Amino acid sequence: MSVKNVVQRSNEAVQKEVSSYNNLFQDSTSVDERKNQYKTLVTNYYSLSTDFYEYGWGQSFHFANRFRGETLAESIQRHESYLALKMKLKSGDKVLDIGCGVGGPLRRIAYLTGAHVTGLTISQYQIQRAKAIGKK
Repeated sequence: MSVKNVVQRSNEAVQKEVSSYNNLFQDSTSVDERKNQYKTLVTNYYSLSTDFYEYGWGQSFHFANRFRGETLAESIQRHESYLALKMKLKSGDKVLDIGCGVGGPLRRIAYLTGAHVTGLTISQYQIQRAKAIGKK
């Protein structure tokens, strides 16, 4: 991922997310209050961490076992191909990827199998990233 491919967010918007996230961990915040704000906590966390994930892992936010001489990207691609084969998906099948991140694995599996894969994530920012990547 290059810096120019990141969805531009204002510093103010990012700071607001950071503040909202951090406020849920103040000493004055009870566990029950944090639980009541769990959706906010999770969406802010993923919004703030997505750019780091993409920078470090690309569009697939998972690891796979690696063989000697294999790059991280190659191991991830091999693992996603293995999953597509194990699921025995074919053209016309419909699959739901819950917690899809920016959609790296679902795009690869859809490409390999012809299946229709729908991604679902709680993070609006990840949806924006997935749409921006999908346009390419």
